[in-house]
Amino acid sequence: MNTLWIYKKNKHLDGIVELPDSKSESNRVLIIRSLCGKNFHIDNLSESDDTRTLEQLLKLIEKTTHSKNDKPVILNTGNAGTVMRFLTAFLSIKTGSWLLTGSERMKERPVGKLVDALKQLGADITYLDKEGFPPLLINGSELKGKEISVEAFESSQFVTALMLIAPVISGGLKINLKGIVVSRPYLDMTIRILNRFGVHVHKSDSYIEINDQTFKPKNYSIEKDWSAAAYWYELVALSGHGSLLLKGLEKKSVQGDAILPDIFENFGVKTQFRDDGTYLFKKGDEVKQYENSFIDHPDLAQACLVTCAGLNIPSVFHRLGHLQIKETDRIRAMMNEFKKIGIISMLEKDTVIIRKSEQLKVNHPIETYGDHRMAMSFAPLSIQTRQIGIKNPGV
Repeated sequence: MNTLWIYKKNKHLDGIVELPDSKSESNRVLIIRSLCGKNFHIDNLSESDDTRTLEQLLKLIEKTTHSKNDKPVILNTGNAGTVMRFLTAFLSIKTGSWLLTGSERMKERPVGKLVDALKQLGADITYLDKEGFPPLLINGSELKGKEISVEAFESSQFVTALMLIAPVISGGLKINLKGIVVSRPYLDMTIRILNRFGVHVHKSDSYIEINDQTFKPKNYSIEKDWSAAAYWYELVALSGHGSLLLKGLEKKSVQGDAILPDIFENFGVKTQFRDDGTYLFKKGDEVKQYENSFIDHPDLAQACLVTCAGLNIPSVFHRLGHLQIKETDRIRAMMNEFKKIGIISMLEKDTVIIRKSEQLKVNHPIETYGDHRMAMSFAPLSIQTRQIGIKNPGV
């Protein structure tokens, strides 16, 4: 187990950042390209492990031919939750027999709500181990469209997976959204991307309806990743008077996490949109206390939690329950590491409360729990503490 120690002698910060391209956008466009049945070029495709995994598996699926007695084709998504969910829906309409599996952690992440919805449409899916969890045996066939109800509290990706295949389902699909919907801006992103490929979507707060229709293939350019920008906003917030240019990051975006400028203004970070990207600088005081719900923006929660802890801002973070079924139990992981470095935090149901703390202790490195967002959210603390260690930084 290797440890990376990060050292920063002062709080000065100035530079230009090349952000990665959007993983969320890339994964949606890859599925759409496969559904189009006609190839088109994707500029700036994400180089993330998730996107590479999805691209490789889609290529394998496309070149696979089946006869009646063939054994199922094994497809391993690794630790990529998005890939597992998107392919569960995609393979349900793809002729053939497929065994969809993943890492040990993936086998602990629920897919039951998505499988239930697909079975309402006639999908042939069998759990090979624990009910409601991967691995899955999927026998692809033509699905019949209808009105279905989906609980979207565990993941908006269940709904997105259904939305992506809806245009090619005979009769289309009406999805009634039951209960609390997490990450709703990610559903809006999916709608915007579908619109760009000629798919019309009708929606309200309680349902999404997509008639059967034809995708209009076109070349597509992926945006820079607003979710990844969170850690650079965090770094500027924790600096004394720092500034950064996030090259190529644009204000106009399909991504819901483009709300970052509004969130981080609470922490003294100003945002200027320029022709060459987004310029951040620390100017002004932080709020005396902070309270917000992250039900719509779960990927920003860890960066904001560490920002508040680093700035010693008493804070309350609501609606974090769905973070427990990510790459790791992110709530428990965050609280474990907070305790290690002297941050006082409490968990009440799905709410994390951060209290004012004494000077942070960073003698022991941060565990990453196989989750890259743990590494990325704690690394910027080095500008406050002069040093921090990150175990397994390559997660």
